[in-house]
Amino acid sequence: RQVNFHLQLHDGLLRMDPLTFVLDTGRFSGRLAIDARKDVPETTIDMAIDHVDLAQFKSASAKQPPLDGSLLGRLDIHGFGTSVHKLASTADGTLSVALPEGQMNNALAELTGINVVRGLGLLLSEKEKDTQIRCGIVDFQAKKGMLDSKSVFIDTTNVLITGRGHIDLGDERLDLTLQGDPKKIRLLRLRSPITLHGTLLHPAVGVKPGQLLAQAGVAIALGTLLTPAAAALALIDPGLAKNKDCSAVMAEAHQDAADQAPPSGNAPVPVPTTSGGPGAPPGER
Repeated sequence: RQVNFHLQLHDGLLRMDPLTFVLDTGRFSGRLAIDARKDVPETTIDMAIDHVDLAQFKSASAKQPPLDGSLLGRLDIHGFGTSVHKLASTADGTLSVALPEGQMNNALAELTGINVVRGLGLLLSEKEKDTQIRCGIVDFQAKKGMLDSKSVFIDTTNVLITGRGHIDLGDERLDLTLQGDPKKIRLLRLRSPITLHGTLLHPAVGVKPGQLLAQAGVAIALGTLLTPAAAALALIDPGLAKNKDCSAVMAEAHQDAADQAPPSGNAPVPVPTTSGGPGAPPGER
């Protein structure tokens, strides 16, 4: 829709700073440098991504998109090659995206491990409801074309979804796992992670009950992602740290981490007993 840039070319070194282009899918702005003075061109890209409407990404057969909201991001990579694919397959750097607010298809939230049976039922139903997204962050570290997850979580009103895995930009293949931790007790629950595999063009979603993940709990799961998530927010947009939803999630995670920290000092440690008192193991109370 729109392109703006300032181009400088000097002795085989091309710089586009600033560079902005607007597509139907979103707005990209930043800077680009291509050094063609070497046998293999060297490229550095630092771009911000915003106004990406997630509702546009859905299959033709879907009644509604799995995610809805405006995505923000930051791409900061450095690589070599004479094509986009070669650049991506050698890239070092970071890729971070954030979803400050939005909605998630209720079936997707359920399928992340909260209740596989109910999730499948929602997928087959005609009336699929949404659950509110409070804050979502996906942060990857790139090394030689391999994107490894540093922090992947989506905090909703009912479930905290965390993820891990990697994306091979050389082979363009996915190997990701999503796991949900409920924020309230569920009587019927199969803790099966969702797997995302296949290729970038043809991803496949699977549920593998045989590979159950240990439930860490919402507080512990979010606590382990707190530091990289906060760093990702600052990288994408320093203003996100003041976003009412994301800042609330960060504050809650800080408090949960403090509550679960081991006691300091020389305070006596309670000795478990078998009398069923307060110091007894949970199974004996």
